[in-house]
Amino acid sequence: MQVSDIAFKIGKGILVPAPVQPSDESSLTFITKMIQYGYMPSDELANALSDSDKLTVELLQKSYMPLIKKSVGGHVKHKPLITNYNNSGSSVGNYIKDLIRFLTTGAANSNFSKAQKGYENARYKILNLVTEKDIDDIFPKILQSADSISDFNKEVIKFFIKTGRAYTLPEKIPFKENLCIVAGLFLEHDMWTADLVRSTDDVLRIVTYLSDGDVSLAENTKFKNLPRRHRKALTLALERVIKEEDLVKHSGKWIKLFHSLHVGDYSKKVYAIAKKVRENQKIETFEGKLELAIANEGWINVISLLKSRPGMFARSMGRLLTIDSKTAAPKFDFIEAFKEVVDNVPTRNLTQLWGSLKTRDKNVQKRVVFPKGSVAKAYVLRNHLAKIAPQYLNELISIITASLLKRFAKGDSLGKVYIDPELIECPLPTGMRSANESLKEVARGTRMPIGDSKVLRFFIYWKGRDIDLSASFHNENFKLVSEVTYYRHQDTEGAFFSGDVLNAPNGASEFIDVNINDALEKEKARYLVMNVHVFDGPTFAEHEECFAGWMGRDGVNDGSTYDPKTVQGKIDLRSDTKTSIPVIFDLKERKAIWADVNAQGRPFSNQYNTLPNNVANNKATIEDMCEAFVSLDNKISLYELFELHAKARGEVTKNMAEADTLFELDGSPAGMHKENATIVTPYDILDINSKYVV
Repeated sequence: MQVSDIAFKIGKGILVPAPVQPSDESSLTFITKMIQYGYMPSDELANALSDSDKLTVELLQKSYMPLIKKSVGGHVKHKPLITNYNNSGSSVGNYIKDLIRFLTTGAANSNFSKAQKGYENARYKILNLVTEKDIDDIFPKILQSADSISDFNKEVIKFFIKTGRAYTLPEKIPFKENLCIVAGLFLEHDMWTADLVRSTDDVLRIVTYLSDGDVSLAENTKFKNLPRRHRKALTLALERVIKEEDLVKHSGKWIKLFHSLHVGDYSKKVYAIAKKVRENQKIETFEGKLELAIANEGWINVISLLKSRPGMFARSMGRLLTIDSKTAAPKFDFIEAFKEVVDNVPTRNLTQLWGSLKTRDKNVQKRVVFPKGSVAKAYVLRNHLAKIAPQYLNELISIITASLLKRFAKGDSLGKVYIDPELIECPLPTGMRSANESLKEVARGTRMPIGDSKVLRFFIYWKGRDIDLSASFHNENFKLVSEVTYYRHQDTEGAFFSGDVLNAPNGASEFIDVNINDALEKEKARYLVMNVHVFDGPTFAEHEECFAGWMGRDGVNDGSTYDPKTVQGKIDLRSDTKTSIPVIFDLKERKAIWADVNAQGRPFSNQYNTLPNNVANNKATIEDMCEAFVSLDNKISLYELFELHAKARGEVTKNMAEADTLFELDGSPAGMHKENATIVTPYDILDINSKYVV
């Protein structure tokens, strides 16, 4: 990893050193190349590049063009889209400004015409000017996230610590997994401080991280053999915080870890507790006490126990307000007791509770869950949840929002605030630990407009054995009505399949074109699902390279096969699975619904005649996933979160031109907002989870 990776991926821009000798001719070449791949420099970046010396610009081009190309999948196939440009009668700096003006507004001077340049399908992504301070601010911002972070952000933490780049460790690291990653790195680099270990599970997470395991603890890990000094440091840290009851949930992992750490060499206390766990002796737990109190309907005891653990109280509210008991459960007493401790519940937990309550005004027959873990999976649970009576539901939501307003009011003023109504369809981002790297990092379930393109062109690229791209069409009730696959590619109206590649040791691509109107009118499809299946071979993670995405085009089987400036979404498939659904399209609403969800898929075997891994044999799973993401309604939206912030520390306005802070779906065009306005979009996940979930 280099600083350029951080500037481009997180800073969404380019870090430009101070100029030595201005020479903007070279900047024209660089800017023209980035435009070919669908990126546009901001005014600040364009000016900085124009003011830079030739060598600096050439070095920047060498560092950033591979990142730009890879972000849209253009690193494996390149065709210049701007072959000639006429800059006669205009300085290079003015040419750049004219080109940017044309691409952003459509206004052309004598040097440009829309027909000549052919940019009508492009939706440009703005690259910002990144400063050294912006880079330095990224480290604490990542660690201040109130939720899990992506693998890329974990690599950024490693980069700062391993390279010795100056960084500021925040006073508080709210998310345990992130805290334990830092602690593990500190241990590896002889910067250990036991103060980072604050609970029993912290030690389990640290060793899991050092063993390249899943720090969410959702999966089993084979612990590595650690050096003696590390075993001693971790055992002594564990001695300070260990509680017997904390070992019960992950007892199998702890038994292995106690053996791996050789705890008897360093602590009699830890050894004695380890012996108790290994011998399966009874350990009294908080959960056991709570379940017993509920079973005996000892409501005073239940309330007393839960008030001592506000986070668990929040997680228990849905159950308490629908509990079926012989004696009437004092539900308003539960609510009043929760009100006393609600301010001690972390914001993340409160937003989760609020989201879960959004559907509880009626009986819930099915719900979507995203289990913890390093692989993104989703399930539709078809178990009954009784509705919560309106008087309880309304009171509880009122308590939650009042607490959030109070804590948000402690932040700096936002001034006048504009909130894009489209954000109501953007869930609060969670569970980013399992997110694949993508063109734009966004929360699962987020709905994004696809513009007015007539055709969606799906694509995949991979190196290795047989991987298949498919498109499945679903009706209003999510049932499969048609598909375009290697075994069925001529029967779907308005669709075109490029052909099935069976083996690609040097890399290969597949494409599927879908005419949106034909899918709606002729196939009677409401939803379109992109499916990627490993037909024969190892998982995505075991392939040298595999990525998928989509473009907006004007016609089926029309134009250049791969046009990077029309790429709207791209995702690297690196999960240890054989089936992926990157995105789902609501064709009627012309929205892309981000999924990034995986499944193991069916194994392929000629010997035992196992069913092949394709759409037909995963029909039920695909239908479930389509329903899951379309119906995702048990999370709060970014609109609801930002609305509370605006009420607590700002003034809402419907005029974006006068707003000091803008919460928008995709960023407003230049000139539509104040020059120094703060803009936050659903793609600014680090900002959201570090600054607004507080």
